[in-house]
Amino acid sequence: MKLIPAVCPNCGASLDLDPERKFSFCPSCGTKIIIDDEVQRLQVQHTVRLDQSAVSQNYFSLAQSAFQSRNYGEAYQYYTKYLESDLSNAVALFYKGLSAAYLGSGASRFPELTNGLSAALHALRGQLAKPTAREPVIREYYSAVHAFFLEKCGEALSRSHTFSYPSQDALLEHLNFLSNMGDTLSGLILLIPSDVLVLSLPCQTLKQSFCKLGLQLYEAAGLPTYTYVSARIPLRGSDGSIVYRDSLSQYRPSNLAALKQARQFLVDQYNTIPSILQQKAYFEAQCTRCEQIIATFDRSLSEFFAQFPAAATEYKSISFFGRRKKQDAFLRTRLPEPLPGLYLEKTRAQAQLATLRREQQQYLSAAILPDAK
Repeated sequence: MKLIPAVCPNCGASLDLDPERKFSFCPSCGTKIIIDDEVQRLQVQHTVRLDQSAVSQNYFSLAQSAFQSRNYGEAYQYYTKYLESDLSNAVALFYKGLSAAYLGSGASRFPELTNGLSAALHALRGQLAKPTAREPVIREYYSAVHAFFLEKCGEALSRSHTFSYPSQDALLEHLNFLSNMGDTLSGLILLIPSDVLVLSLPCQTLKQSFCKLGLQLYEAAGLPTYTYVSARIPLRGSDGSIVYRDSLSQYRPSNLAALKQARQFLVDQYNTIPSILQQKAYFEAQCTRCEQIIATFDRSLSEFFAQFPAAATEYKSISFFGRRKKQDAFLRTRLPEPLPGLYLEKTRAQAQLATLRREQQQYLSAAILPDAK
């Protein structure tokens, strides 16, 4: 007979119901339970859960389809509805933020993109611990963001060279939009997980592309006051001619100083990757050399013991008390050449290998930006 697990409607105690009986009593509080009614209620609850799961999955499919069709409004709505039932879905978190960025006017919804990507990376780390498993997904996310900024930057930078601004306020708004895009790119660079960045050449290339785009944006944002010494802003007049207006006093000098600092950050980030990879390759080459020395001695010792079983037996029978020192003395004094020399090289290589690995970890921790939490 198969019992049905249930919960007492009065006290919440767990109980098992026999579907062949008409009623039962709660062993905790004594409440009488009509079994047919309770079984029917459980079946309805189970059906509702299944229906909600199907509806939720349907929202996700509709959101994906809408995004691929560039219908970002619908995609944003469907991702929002799906996340009501699954807040840890990295794909939905990221593409909801990206949809918002496409929908936004100017830089108004860039924070949603940054927050969405940050939340997606956090969820992804909880689901996939190994960086090799996360790398393809992170590369997909950053490729999508890169495509978005290429589109936005192309429009903004082309406008920067037309001088078609109806007023000084419009020009100031455009310059702020350029710098906001650069700031967002800098923030997205900070989010790239360091463990993925080190092992992924595509992610390194994407990071450098982000740096280049950001530098172009900052350069364009500071171009008017850099190009014209008098800081007079060129505007297109009503007849199509170029006229000059007063300088943007509120854009100088503090804003330009911030732009200069932001540009330097991106330059440093761009130049950091080759030096990190070069230093990482050096550490790996030195570690490999030490490992080869250790493997050479171990292989030679195994061959010697295979030829002289009595020596192997003597070595293995060394008592546990003071065993390490006795084995060390045995390997230094009881073996024929060149084994003692190889053993000394092995001990030096082991010490050097431990030092190299510690220094490598310290260098990468200091050189690479910390992961987003």
